[in-house]
Amino acid sequence: MFPGFPAADSTFLSWFHSGSYAYAGEDQNGFSIRWRDDAGVMWGTDLSSGLQANSTFVIDQVKVVTNIDYTIKVLAHFNCILYNAAGETKTLTDGKYVGEFSNF
Repeated sequence: MFPGFPAADSTFLSWFHSGSYAYAGEDQNGFSIRWRDDAGVMWGTDLSSGLQANSTFVIDQVKVVTNIDYTIKVLAHFNCILYNAAGETKTLTDGKYVGEFSNF
């Protein structure tokens, strides 16, 4: 698994293996993407219907940053449909994400 991480962190770490992941719906596990436009309107994969036909979220690489606070760095690419509260949509393509996650 990840050297230096306690076995108790296996649930946290199981989310961060290379591969494809689902988008989160209401009361479901998965990833969600949110974006606020220049007019202040919130858009998200989990707003309105949240349907994600042909959408992808793929973790390409996972790297341990530190074993002190159990932090990993993730590189991912994605495409998805963003919804606003009115149900309007925007299609997001060729998205890239680099970020850190910690198990506090």
